[in-house]
Amino acid sequence: MSQLALERVHRMDCRELAAEMVAAGILVDAIITSPPYPQGKKNAEDMGRYRRTGTAAEQREQISGRVHGRVHAHGETGLEVRIAAPDWLDWFLEIADALKPCLKPNGNFVVNVDACCYPTRHKHWGVFSLPERMEQRGWCFADAGPWIKPNGAPTKAPGRFTHSWEFVYVFTNGDRWKFNVDAARAPHKEDWTGRNASRYMVDTGTWHGQKTASPDPGGAKPSDVLTYSVGGTRWAAVGYAHNAPMPLEMAEELVRRYSWEGDLVFDPFGGAGTTPVACIRLGRRWVMAEITEAAALIAERRIQLATQGFMDEEIQPEMPQQMLPLAGRELG
Repeated sequence: MSQLALERVHRMDCRELAAEMVAAGILVDAIITSPPYPQGKKNAEDMGRYRRTGTAAEQREQISGRVHGRVHAHGETGLEVRIAAPDWLDWFLEIADALKPCLKPNGNFVVNVDACCYPTRHKHWGVFSLPERMEQRGWCFADAGPWIKPNGAPTKAPGRFTHSWEFVYVFTNGDRWKFNVDAARAPHKEDWTGRNASRYMVDTGTWHGQKTASPDPGGAKPSDVLTYSVGGTRWAAVGYAHNAPMPLEMAEELVRRYSWEGDLVFDPFGGAGTTPVACIRLGRRWVMAEITEAAALIAERRIQLATQGFMDEEIQPEMPQQMLPLAGRELG
Protein backbone atom coordinates (compact mmCIF):
# COMPACT_ATOMS: atom_id res chain seq x y z
CA MET A 1 0.00 0.00 0.00
CA SER A 2 1.54 3.27 -1.11
CA GLN A 3 -0.13 5.58 1.37
CA LEU A 4 -1.59 4.90 4.78
CA ALA A 5 -4.57 7.01 5.83
CA LEU A 6 -7.27 7.17 8.43
CA GLU A 7 -10.96 7.20 7.56
CA ARG A 8 -10.39 4.89 4.64
CA VAL A 9 -11.21 1.28 3.82
CA HIS A 10 -7.96 -0.66 3.52
CA ARG A 11 -8.24 -3.82 1.45
CA MET A 12 -5.66 -5.83 3.30
CA ASP A 13 -5.10 -8.24 6.16
CA CYS A 14 -5.84 -6.53 9.48
CA ARG A 15 -2.56 -7.77 10.93
CA GLU A 16 -0.61 -6.00 8.23
CA LEU A 17 -2.59 -2.79 8.72
CA ALA A 18 -2.05 -2.92 12.49
CA ALA A 19 1.69 -3.31 11.97
CA GLU A 20 1.77 -0.35 9.58
CA MET A 21 -0.10 1.83 12.05
CA VAL A 22 2.30 0.90 14.84
CA ALA A 23 5.24 1.69 12.55
CA ALA A 24 3.65 5.08 11.85
CA GLY A 25 3.28 5.76 15.57
CA ILE A 26 -0.51 5.66 15.49
CA LEU A 27 -2.49 3.92 18.24
CA VAL A 28 -6.27 3.47 18.21
CA ASP A 29 -8.59 4.23 21.13
CA ALA A 30 -10.86 1.22 20.59
CA ILE A 31 -11.25 -1.86 18.42
CA ILE A 32 -14.88 -2.75 17.69
CA THR A 33 -15.50 -5.67 15.39
CA SER A 34 -17.34 -8.85 14.50
CA PRO A 35 -14.83 -11.39 13.14
CA PRO A 36 -15.61 -14.40 10.94
CA TYR A 37 -17.54 -16.93 12.98
CA PRO A 38 -16.29 -20.50 13.36
CA GLN A 39 -17.67 -22.81 10.71
CA GLY A 40 -19.31 -25.86 12.21
CA LYS A 41 -20.84 -27.80 9.35
CA LYS A 42 -20.10 -31.43 8.71
CA ASN A 43 -16.65 -32.23 7.37
CA ALA A 44 -15.42 -28.79 8.41
CA GLU A 45 -11.96 -30.30 8.73
CA ASP A 46 -11.86 -30.38 4.92
CA MET A 47 -11.59 -26.59 4.95
CA GLY A 48 -8.10 -26.62 6.41
CA ARG A 49 -6.86 -23.68 8.45
CA TYR A 50 -7.16 -20.03 7.49
CA ARG A 51 -8.75 -20.93 4.18
CA ARG A 52 -9.11 -17.96 1.86
CA THR A 53 -11.47 -18.18 -1.06
CA GLY A 54 -11.19 -16.52 -4.43
CA THR A 55 -13.49 -17.20 -7.35
CA ALA A 56 -16.44 -19.52 -6.97
CA ALA A 57 -14.62 -22.16 -9.01
CA GLU A 58 -11.56 -21.94 -6.76
CA GLN A 59 -13.73 -22.16 -3.68
CA ARG A 60 -15.52 -25.26 -4.92
CA GLU A 61 -12.14 -26.88 -5.53
CA GLN A 62 -10.85 -25.93 -2.09
CA ILE A 63 -13.92 -26.77 -0.02
CA SER A 64 -15.25 -29.97 -1.59
CA GLY A 65 -17.78 -28.23 -3.81
CA ARG A 66 -19.50 -26.20 -1.09
CA VAL A 67 -19.91 -22.50 -1.75
CA HIS A 68 -20.70 -20.09 1.07
CA GLY A 69 -23.08 -17.40 -0.14
CA ARG A 70 -24.27 -16.56 -3.62
CA VAL A 71 -21.88 -15.65 -6.39
CA HIS A 72 -21.85 -11.99 -7.42
CA ALA A 73 -20.93 -10.39 -10.73
CA HIS A 74 -17.17 -10.65 -10.16
CA GLY A 75 -17.32 -14.39 -9.57
CA GLU A 76 -16.47 -14.15 -5.87
CA THR A 77 -18.55 -15.32 -2.95
CA GLY A 78 -19.54 -13.97 0.42
CA LEU A 79 -16.82 -14.59 3.01
CA GLU A 80 -13.12 -14.45 2.24
CA VAL A 81 -12.04 -16.49 5.25
CA ARG A 82 -13.65 -19.70 6.48
CA ILE A 83 -12.29 -21.02 9.78
CA ALA A 84 -13.13 -24.55 10.84
CA ALA A 85 -14.48 -24.59 14.39
CA PRO A 86 -11.57 -26.54 15.95
CA ASP A 87 -9.12 -23.98 14.54
CA TRP A 88 -11.08 -20.82 15.28
CA LEU A 89 -9.80 -20.09 18.79
CA ASP A 90 -6.11 -20.35 17.86
CA TRP A 91 -6.76 -18.29 14.73
CA PHE A 92 -8.47 -15.50 16.66
CA LEU A 93 -5.83 -15.44 19.40
CA GLU A 94 -3.15 -14.94 16.77
CA ILE A 95 -5.18 -12.03 15.39
CA ALA A 96 -5.56 -10.54 18.89
CA ASP A 97 -1.81 -10.77 19.47
CA ALA A 98 -1.19 -8.85 16.25
CA LEU A 99 -3.76 -6.15 17.07
CA LYS A 100 -2.68 -5.55 20.68
CA PRO A 101 0.31 -3.28 19.89
CA CYS A 102 -1.87 -0.81 17.96
CA LEU A 103 -4.41 -0.37 20.80
CA LYS A 104 -3.79 2.30 23.42
CA PRO A 105 -3.17 1.15 27.00
CA ASN A 106 -6.50 0.20 28.63
CA GLY A 107 -8.25 0.68 25.29
CA ASN A 108 -11.38 -1.39 24.63
CA PHE A 109 -11.44 -4.41 22.32
CA VAL A 110 -15.10 -5.25 21.63
CA VAL A 111 -15.84 -8.56 19.91
CA ASN A 112 -19.24 -9.76 18.68
CA VAL A 113 -19.07 -13.46 17.83
CA ASP A 114 -21.24 -16.55 17.95
CA ALA A 115 -20.55 -20.17 18.73
CA CYS A 116 -21.47 -22.96 16.36
CA CYS A 117 -22.34 -26.62 16.33
CA TYR A 118 -19.45 -28.89 15.37
CA PRO A 119 -20.41 -31.37 14.32
CA THR A 120 -24.12 -30.67 14.29
CA ARG A 121 -24.76 -32.73 17.43
CA HIS A 122 -23.06 -30.44 19.95
CA LYS A 123 -21.82 -26.91 20.51
CA HIS A 124 -18.17 -26.25 19.92
CA TRP A 125 -16.40 -24.84 22.98
CA GLY A 126 -13.98 -22.43 21.25
CA VAL A 127 -15.94 -19.19 21.58
CA PHE A 128 -16.91 -20.02 25.18
CA SER A 129 -13.22 -20.38 26.09
CA LEU A 130 -12.18 -17.06 24.58
CA PRO A 131 -12.14 -14.98 27.84
CA GLU A 132 -9.87 -17.44 29.64
CA ARG A 133 -7.46 -17.71 26.73
CA MET A 134 -7.38 -13.94 26.23
CA GLU A 135 -6.53 -13.44 29.90
CA GLN A 136 -3.67 -15.91 29.51
CA ARG A 137 -2.27 -13.74 26.71
CA GLY A 138 -2.29 -10.51 28.69
CA TRP A 139 -5.74 -9.12 27.94
CA CYS A 140 -8.16 -8.05 30.67
CA PHE A 141 -11.61 -9.61 30.41
CA ALA A 142 -13.66 -6.52 31.23
CA ASP A 143 -17.26 -7.43 30.43
CA ALA A 144 -19.64 -9.67 28.52
CA GLY A 145 -23.27 -9.57 27.56
CA PRO A 146 -25.67 -11.12 25.09
CA TRP A 147 -26.96 -9.65 21.86
CA ILE A 148 -30.62 -10.74 21.86
CA LYS A 149 -32.11 -11.17 18.37
CA PRO A 150 -35.94 -11.06 18.57
CA ASN A 151 -36.18 -12.17 14.94
CA GLY A 152 -33.58 -14.94 15.10
CA ALA A 153 -34.07 -17.44 12.30
CA PRO A 154 -35.39 -20.88 13.29
CA THR A 155 -32.65 -23.50 13.22
CA LYS A 156 -32.87 -26.37 10.78
CA ALA A 157 -31.05 -28.69 13.16
CA PRO A 158 -33.41 -31.27 14.69
CA GLY A 159 -33.68 -31.21 18.47
CA ARG A 160 -32.50 -27.61 18.82
CA PHE A 161 -34.27 -24.42 19.84
CA THR A 162 -34.27 -21.26 17.77
CA HIS A 163 -30.93 -19.57 18.35
CA SER A 164 -31.65 -15.94 19.28
CA TRP A 165 -28.51 -14.54 20.91
CA GLU A 166 -24.80 -14.00 20.38
CA PHE A 167 -21.82 -13.01 22.51
CA VAL A 168 -20.50 -9.48 22.96
CA TYR A 169 -17.15 -9.69 24.75
CA VAL A 170 -15.19 -6.65 25.96
CA PHE A 171 -11.45 -6.93 26.60
CA THR A 172 -8.99 -4.18 27.45
CA ASN A 173 -5.31 -3.69 26.73
CA GLY A 174 -4.37 -3.41 30.40
CA ASP A 175 -5.89 -4.02 33.81
CA ARG A 176 -8.29 -1.07 33.72
CA TRP A 177 -11.28 -0.22 31.56
CA LYS A 178 -13.44 2.77 30.82
CA PHE A 179 -16.98 2.59 29.56
CA ASN A 180 -18.88 5.63 28.29
CA VAL A 181 -21.87 4.97 30.53
CA ASP A 182 -23.29 8.49 30.33
CA ALA A 183 -23.47 8.39 26.52
CA ALA A 184 -25.66 5.27 26.67
CA ARG A 185 -28.06 6.24 29.43
CA ALA A 186 -31.78 5.76 28.91
CA PRO A 187 -34.76 7.65 30.36
CA HIS A 188 -35.63 6.75 33.94
CA LYS A 189 -38.54 4.48 34.61
CA GLU A 190 -41.46 6.11 36.32
CA ASP A 191 -41.14 3.76 39.31
CA TRP A 192 -37.45 4.46 39.89
CA THR A 193 -38.13 4.67 43.65
CA GLY A 194 -39.15 1.00 43.75
CA ARG A 195 -37.14 -2.08 44.67
CA ASN A 196 -34.60 -1.48 41.87
CA ALA A 197 -34.10 2.16 42.74
CA SER A 198 -30.34 1.76 43.13
CA ARG A 199 -30.02 1.29 39.38
CA TYR A 200 -31.18 4.84 38.77
CA MET A 201 -29.77 6.71 41.78
CA VAL A 202 -26.63 8.68 42.43
CA ASP A 203 -25.38 9.39 45.93
CA THR A 204 -26.04 13.00 46.94
CA GLY A 205 -24.56 12.87 50.41
CA THR A 206 -26.10 12.19 53.80
CA TRP A 207 -28.83 13.76 55.91
CA HIS A 208 -29.14 12.96 59.67
CA GLY A 209 -26.90 9.95 59.13
CA GLN A 210 -29.07 8.61 56.31
CA LYS A 211 -27.81 8.37 52.76
CA THR A 212 -29.84 10.31 50.29
CA ALA A 213 -30.15 9.67 46.58
CA SER A 214 -31.80 11.12 43.53
CA PRO A 215 -32.14 9.94 39.96
CA ASP A 216 -29.11 10.65 37.78
CA PRO A 217 -30.06 13.65 35.63
CA GLY A 218 -28.48 11.98 32.62
CA GLY A 219 -30.79 8.99 32.76
CA ALA A 220 -30.70 5.39 33.94
CA LYS A 221 -27.57 3.28 33.71
CA PRO A 222 -27.86 1.04 30.63
CA SER A 223 -28.23 -2.72 30.75
CA ASP A 224 -25.50 -5.06 29.55
CA VAL A 225 -28.09 -6.86 27.40
CA LEU A 226 -28.33 -5.60 23.81
CA THR A 227 -31.60 -6.25 21.96
CA TYR A 228 -31.56 -5.59 18.22
CA SER A 229 -33.27 -7.34 15.34
CA VAL A 230 -31.16 -8.76 12.55
CA GLY A 231 -31.34 -6.48 9.54
CA GLY A 232 -29.45 -4.69 6.79
CA THR A 233 -29.92 -7.46 4.24
CA ARG A 234 -30.67 -5.07 1.38
CA TRP A 235 -26.95 -4.31 1.15
CA ALA A 236 -26.33 -7.98 0.43
CA ALA A 237 -28.18 -7.45 -2.86
CA VAL A 238 -25.27 -5.35 -4.12
CA GLY A 239 -22.81 -8.05 -5.08
CA TYR A 240 -24.00 -10.49 -2.38
CA ALA A 241 -20.93 -9.38 -0.45
CA HIS A 242 -21.95 -9.95 3.13
CA ASN A 243 -24.48 -12.38 4.54
CA ALA A 244 -24.15 -11.51 8.24
CA PRO A 245 -24.36 -7.73 8.61
CA MET A 246 -24.44 -6.28 12.12
CA PRO A 247 -27.49 -4.04 12.68
CA LEU A 248 -26.39 -0.42 12.35
CA GLU A 249 -28.28 0.51 15.53
CA MET A 250 -26.29 -2.07 17.46
CA ALA A 251 -22.99 -0.87 15.99
CA GLU A 252 -23.90 2.66 17.04
CA GLU A 253 -24.61 1.46 20.58
CA LEU A 254 -21.25 -0.31 20.80
CA VAL A 255 -19.44 2.75 19.47
CA ARG A 256 -21.36 4.96 21.88
CA ARG A 257 -20.59 2.75 24.91
CA TYR A 258 -16.94 1.98 24.32
CA SER A 259 -15.51 5.15 22.75
CA TRP A 260 -15.77 8.92 23.01
CA GLU A 261 -16.30 11.66 20.44
CA GLY A 262 -13.11 12.24 18.50
CA ASP A 263 -11.68 8.79 19.33
CA LEU A 264 -10.08 6.63 16.66
CA VAL A 265 -11.96 3.32 16.25
CA PHE A 266 -10.48 0.38 14.34
CA ASP A 267 -12.59 -2.38 12.76
CA PRO A 268 -10.18 -5.12 11.61
CA PHE A 269 -12.99 -7.17 10.01
CA GLY A 270 -14.94 -4.29 8.49
CA GLY A 271 -17.25 -6.31 6.26
CA ALA A 272 -19.89 -4.04 4.76
CA GLY A 273 -18.68 -1.01 6.73
CA THR A 274 -21.26 -0.89 9.50
CA THR A 275 -18.84 0.20 12.24
CA PRO A 276 -17.35 3.07 10.17
CA VAL A 277 -20.85 4.32 9.31
CA ALA A 278 -21.71 4.29 13.02
CA CYS A 279 -18.50 6.21 13.75
CA ILE A 280 -19.34 8.86 11.14
CA ARG A 281 -22.80 9.34 12.64
CA LEU A 282 -21.40 9.62 16.18
CA GLY A 283 -18.39 11.84 15.55
CA ARG A 284 -15.63 9.25 15.85
CA ARG A 285 -12.65 8.82 13.55
CA TRP A 286 -12.24 5.37 12.09
CA VAL A 287 -10.02 3.02 10.15
CA MET A 288 -11.10 -0.29 8.63
CA ALA A 289 -9.50 -3.41 7.17
CA GLU A 290 -11.32 -5.86 4.91
CA ILE A 291 -9.69 -8.49 2.69
CA THR A 292 -12.78 -9.32 0.62
CA GLU A 293 -12.98 -6.99 -2.35
CA ALA A 294 -16.76 -7.29 -2.78
CA ALA A 295 -17.44 -6.41 0.87
CA ALA A 296 -14.95 -3.53 0.73
CA LEU A 297 -16.72 -2.07 -2.31
CA ILE A 298 -20.03 -2.03 -0.47
CA ALA A 299 -18.36 -0.53 2.61
CA GLU A 300 -16.84 2.24 0.52
CA ARG A 301 -20.21 3.07 -0.99
CA ARG A 302 -22.01 3.15 2.35
CA ILE A 303 -19.28 5.30 3.86
CA GLN A 304 -19.31 7.73 0.94
CA LEU A 305 -23.05 8.14 1.29
CA ALA A 306 -22.77 8.56 5.06
CA THR A 307 -20.20 11.32 4.63
CA GLN A 308 -22.70 13.10 2.38
CA GLY A 309 -25.34 13.00 5.10
CA PHE A 310 -27.44 10.13 3.75
CA MET A 311 -29.08 8.09 6.50
CA ASP A 312 -28.21 4.45 5.94
CA GLU A 313 -31.74 3.19 6.54
CA GLU A 314 -33.07 5.53 3.82
CA ILE A 315 -30.64 4.44 1.10
CA GLN A 316 -31.85 2.27 -1.74
CA PRO A 317 -28.68 0.53 -2.97
CA GLU A 318 -30.10 -0.19 -6.43
CA MET A 319 -30.73 3.52 -7.07
CA PRO A 320 -27.88 5.75 -8.29
CA GLN A 321 -26.55 8.29 -5.82
CA GLN A 322 -23.87 10.88 -6.17
CA MET A 323 -20.47 9.41 -5.45
CA LEU A 324 -17.75 11.47 -3.82
CA PRO A 325 -14.15 10.30 -3.28
CA LEU A 326 -13.23 9.45 0.25
CA ALA A 327 -10.83 11.97 1.73
CA GLY A 328 -8.32 9.92 3.70
CA ARG A 329 -6.66 11.60 6.63
CA GLU A 330 -2.91 11.08 6.66
CA LEU A 331 -1.46 9.14 9.55
CA GLY A 332 0.99 10.91 11.79
